[in-house]
Amino acid sequence: MAMLQSLLVPCTIAAIRVRREEENRMAQEKLEKAQTRYRAILRSTPHGLCMLTPNWEISFANHAFHMLFDPDLTTTHDVIGTSLEALFPVHEDFETFVAQAQAEMEEVGRYCCDITLVRRSGAQIQVEISIVPLDPKRAEGGYVATFTDVTQRAIQTEALRRERDFSRMIVDTANVLVFVVDRTGRIRRFNRSCEAVSGWRAEDVLGMNFCALFLRGDEDAALSSATLDEVLHALFPTNGELTLISRTGEPRVIRCKSSVQVDKDGQVAHVICIGEDLTESRREAADQRELGELAMALAPCQSVAEMAAELPSLLFRRWEISHVFLWSRDPFSFEFVLEAATLPQPLNDVMAVLSDLVKQDELLSQLTAGDAILKRVREHADVASIASLLGDAKTTSPAILFIPLIVRDSLSAIVGILSPSCQHLTVRDLDYARRTGIVLARIYERLRTAETNNLLTAAVAQSPEAIVLTDRQWRVYYANPAFEGLLGQGTEKLLGRNIREILPLGDLPIENYKRYEESLHADRAVFENVCFHFPGRPAVDMRLGITPIYSPSGRLQYFRLSLIDLTRQLEMERLLQRSQRMEALGYLAGGIAHDFNNLLHIATGYTQLALRFANPNDAVREQLEGIQRVIRRGAALTNQLLTFSKAQIAEPALLDLSHQVEQSLQLIRRVIGEDIVVEADLAKDLPTVLLTPAHLDQVVMNLALNARDAMPSGGTLRITSELSFHGPPGREQDPASRWVVLSVSDTGLGMSPETLEHIFEPFFTTKGVGQGTGLGLSTVYGIVKQAGGEITVDSQLGKGTTFRVFLPVVEIAPNKSPADETVMPSPPPPEKEAITVLLVEDDPDVRALTRLMLLSRGYAVIPAENGRVALDMMSKMNGNVDIVLSDVVMPEMGGLEFGRVCRQLHPDLPFVYISGYPATEMEQLATVTPHFLAKPIEAEELDRKLRLALSLANF
Repeated sequence: MAMLQSLLVPCTIAAIRVRREEENRMAQEKLEKAQTRYRAILRSTPHGLCMLTPNWEISFANHAFHMLFDPDLTTTHDVIGTSLEALFPVHEDFETFVAQAQAEMEEVGRYCCDITLVRRSGAQIQVEISIVPLDPKRAEGGYVATFTDVTQRAIQTEALRRERDFSRMIVDTANVLVFVVDRTGRIRRFNRSCEAVSGWRAEDVLGMNFCALFLRGDEDAALSSATLDEVLHALFPTNGELTLISRTGEPRVIRCKSSVQVDKDGQVAHVICIGEDLTESRREAADQRELGELAMALAPCQSVAEMAAELPSLLFRRWEISHVFLWSRDPFSFEFVLEAATLPQPLNDVMAVLSDLVKQDELLSQLTAGDAILKRVREHADVASIASLLGDAKTTSPAILFIPLIVRDSLSAIVGILSPSCQHLTVRDLDYARRTGIVLARIYERLRTAETNNLLTAAVAQSPEAIVLTDRQWRVYYANPAFEGLLGQGTEKLLGRNIREILPLGDLPIENYKRYEESLHADRAVFENVCFHFPGRPAVDMRLGITPIYSPSGRLQYFRLSLIDLTRQLEMERLLQRSQRMEALGYLAGGIAHDFNNLLHIATGYTQLALRFANPNDAVREQLEGIQRVIRRGAALTNQLLTFSKAQIAEPALLDLSHQVEQSLQLIRRVIGEDIVVEADLAKDLPTVLLTPAHLDQVVMNLALNARDAMPSGGTLRITSELSFHGPPGREQDPASRWVVLSVSDTGLGMSPETLEHIFEPFFTTKGVGQGTGLGLSTVYGIVKQAGGEITVDSQLGKGTTFRVFLPVVEIAPNKSPADETVMPSPPPPEKEAITVLLVEDDPDVRALTRLMLLSRGYAVIPAENGRVALDMMSKMNGNVDIVLSDVVMPEMGGLEFGRVCRQLHPDLPFVYISGYPATEMEQLATVTPHFLAKPIEAEELDRKLRLALSLANF
């Protein structure tokens, strides 16, 4: 038993040892399998993982960690034992990291953060670190850390942030209004356009109730604290209009489009609103409508003066105008045209102020830029007069609005507006004034162009050059009035005839015309002197010019012949030679007469002085009076040598309508063409009407041209005149019981009722583009209305049209003329103890005599021998001179030059000129002074002229 036990014990121990070894082997195999499995897991995970000792040294690192920080190494053993600090850019970052990690793990058991680390290559990388202790109970157990590359996520996050900031910038800088309202009705977003339109800052309105700023319709007053439902009610339909109350209280009209945003539960989260400010566009539309109405109202005007007369009533609604002034540029300066309102007493003083202002270079340069200028008058003697015109006597700086009229980049006219509203004009008002100037400039240009065209038309019609147009077979197509006068035949007898029959050229007319044709077909013009043989008349030497006229396609179509009668030219050459001799004699006579007048002036002056001291019954007095009579006869003789006739400007007169229309018939026949028959039935001995001849011609011509256009295939134009005792429709009871009626009828296409409603409207036309301006009938309407008449029209489609112009009969009283004028006497001169006269005369005898004449009349006299000496005296006396009496022709500096220089220094100083030449020879005097005396001069006449000049200067 004992032996058995002794044998069993070793066996048992050996079995136990074998079993333990087997268990150890199996455990080792299991551990190796687990390690292999975990290594595979660590190796395959995309996150970098490492184990850290308590000293933050790397004790283990997986493949992902190796690839994250050192992709060039083939094994991870190089990082084993390396401190984690090697991955940080600077030591301070590592210390901060360790401190935060330890504190966080002690509190919550783990630490996570995003941090920038450095690869072995030096490149930085953004990673997310998550660290947990291996044994939460033992700090010395070390740590397990995972590293995730978040560089791309950071880039995406930064991109999202930038996109969000960019979107906010777009919203803030958008030209449209963008605001957001949340579910409570509060404003949560308010972009910069909203700030600009409302005047509110975003920080002031964020959180504010929606309806504190926005209103809509009559319900808005009830929405004092809106809920979301009420906000939605105010915003929808999605395309609606809201009223935004600006910070200044001004309502702004906003066209709004809104969009409702819902959350994930389908509840309304907020409302996004995009709006457009319509306030300025609607104001702009209203302004354009007003400017269009202004242009329509001024379209009938026929002159610049008429336009100025219409401006106050048309501009009153906008400006509350007191007065409107218009200055139009002539070739040299701006001249006052018309003040259309009632002229109050202070206006004469104000006109001087305004005229001075519009001639200032500074103001003109500002107006040339095209902008309206508000000018305040502060330092001027007539400020009180301007203020009284405005009805505000307290103002010390009244404002005047100047509007430039720019035509073809040039300042052509200036409109001045005197109104109380000018004191408070805004930038928008000035911009409206600028655009008003653009509209007025177009109308002004049309009126000035029409005036110029009328002058050119008259110049062509009155040209002495005879012009005829023929086709290639020399048949007359057109002949001007000068050609008709040359042949003594009307156009109707010339049209269609061969020019070779009308104008026989020398002895061989056929050969001459063949030679002309050869030259013209070779594109060579013909110019030569030709002798014409008219039947029953002597031969006439003429200058013939023939030029070819081509069609747009380049085909030779017409010949233009111009004829100038050389008989007159030769006669003029003889007259020129004679006139040159006469001119030389005239200069000689003028010089002699000037000197002779100086002598007569001395003689008559001393004679008058002697007469003042002669006794009434003294025989010497009778002899002196005889001398004076002889002197006057000598003065008259010298004036006869120098006087010439001067043409008078004809003024409009009362018209015989039938006679005036009859004179226009030939021109009408030429204009409307051969396919239209013109019939005239003009009553004789009609009463007169008050109308400018040019206006009547324009009415007849416009109506005839309108009839021509209505008959494209030809027809009949009938013009009649008659006396009627029944007024036009609507004026049957007019006090003017007699009317002269002009009727113009055609057999053309006629007009529909719709067209008849608009035919007198400016710019209305039924013609194609480029074939009519639409101003013909509106111009006729304006002329007839201006003359106090009426115009009616009857028309049916296919049956023609008849226009009837009713003009009131105007009678004038016997021995009266429309041009009669009443001359108002000048006011008496102001009382003054002594009037100082600066006497400028180069002739010492004349100067001495004139000085005595002035002294005898109580004047103080300062003599000077020429203009330069007079200027020196003026400067020494500081301008203490009341009036200047100056000769015209003097050495060194003449009277005219002296007057111009002196006027620049003393603009209000009156001038009286004396000369041995008559006033008609002194054409330049009109630019300096209207006061002139021709020698010889009597003392009484000189005294009267001086006092008249002083009176007008002080008026």
